[in-house]
Amino acid sequence: MATTSTNDKKIKPFLFPNAHSTLLPDPYKFFSPNLLSAPRPTNSFFQNLVLKNGDQPEYFHPYLIKSSKSSLSVSYPSRFLNSKLNNGQVWILYASSPIRLSYGVSEVISEPFSDIIRIALLPDSDTKNEAVLDRYSSCYPVSGNAVFTRPFCIEYKWEKKGS
Repeated sequence: MATTSTNDKKIKPFLFPNAHSTLLPDPYKFFSPNLLSAPRPTNSFFQNLVLKNGDQPEYFHPYLIKSSKSSLSVSYPSRFLNSKLNNGQVWILYASSPIRLSYGVSEVISEPFSDIIRIALLPDSDTKNEAVLDRYSSCYPVSGNAVFTRPFCIEYKWEKKGS
């Protein structure tokens, strides 16, 4: 808020004049009456939510928010894909950075991608198992050994990255 003063005068806030636009409707109908006498914020995160019909999407990293008369939509870019196949199997793909995928009946296509992708088969298509996979989705093996310590017994030793 800008203020003006002189040596002997009382300090008063500078009030911006009202402006009228032929392109945009009056956004002040979206403000509380007690805010109308104060300076209006500009370039603020909620600006698109009060312009036009109040339904313009607002993107502030990494969320996208869009309002309508009856609801509020919040989007968050996911870095995993859950895909259920016709045979009932559920496969989950985790990517360490955003990846754009397109897929059809028998293929999954991506632009060139240079990062970590982890693919997991969801055991028994059980959502309890999915929570465990999600929890450790940033952890991945970089090397491993199968150690035969005794007959009919295999012990796997992994070197991993992530947590």
